[in-house]
Amino acid sequence: MSEFLSNLSSLSWWLGVVVVGIGINILTPYLNKWLEKILVRTSTNFRNKAMERSEKRKSRIDELKANQHKQIMFAFKEQRLRIRSLDGFVSGSLLSFLGIFLGILAAFVNKSNIGVLTVLFSGLIILSGLGKLLLAFNDTRKVAEIRNILNEIDPDIADSDIVDWL
Repeated sequence: MSEFLSNLSSLSWWLGVVVVGIGINILTPYLNKWLEKILVRTSTNFRNKAMERSEKRKSRIDELKANQHKQIMFAFKEQRLRIRSLDGFVSGSLLSFLGIFLGILAAFVNKSNIGVLTVLFSGLIILSGLGKLLLAFNDTRKVAEIRNILNEIDPDIADSDIVDWL
């Protein structure tokens, strides 16, 4: 604390603060223009990508409206993704619990080489389980998107017994 107070009373500290302050005030307009250009470019890219996704979705909906066979195949895709996401949730959870169990088991093993190998193996199993869970979340998101598209095409198709049975 005494060092800080001595710095406050020194002339070199105050001159340094003034020079840094003036430098910041001089550089601010240039940095502001540069930052504004970057932000405008980024928002333009986001807007273009959003418009492209919207146009792609509209063209997919128009294509599905025109072709009954593609609607059915789209419903099959939804069911496939549902089954795959359920498999991902179950197997990912089981693999994660198995990895945790092996990690706990490694704590009770007295031989150091076996314990280290068990911990490494359990870590790989946990990572594999988490990977399966991430794929399952992605598949679930896709199922919701497909369901929305089918509902937009024809609400009777999205709510039909065939789609739920598949």
